[in-house]
Amino acid sequence: MFLIYDVYEIAPYAAGEQDLMLHFGQLEELFKAEFRQGNDI
Repeated sequence: MFLIYDVYEIAPYAAGEQDLMLHFGQLEELFKAEFRQGNDI
């Protein structure tokens, strides 16, 4: 997941546009068990 934030959203204007790359492995614990990788339903 790649998120792009506009200036002033999460940092000062001088820091410019901010972006954040999250891999599924970093988010897996936030998903319900039936939606996690490796679960065949």
